[in-house]
Amino acid sequence: MTPYIKTHKTGAWVVMTRPDYPTGLFEVKLYSSGGGLIDKVRCDDYRTALEYRRAFNAIAKNECK
Repeated sequence: MTPYIKTHKTGAWVVMTRPDYPTGLFEVKLYSSGGGLIDKVRCDDYRTALEYRRAFNAIAKNECK
C-alpha cells in the first residue's frame, strides 16, 4: 500500500505505513526537520495507529527549529 506522508512547515514529517497483508503491523514514524527519527511506534490496530498519527502530526506542527 501507499504510505501516508505529511510534511509540515517546520520541516518535520510524519510517515504511516500500512501492511500489505492482514496480519501485519501499522508503523507510524515522526522525523525532525534535520531528518533524524524522533519517535516510532508499531500498532496492530488501525484506530490506534490513527491516534498516534494525529499526535505525531501535532508534535511535528509545533516542533521548534
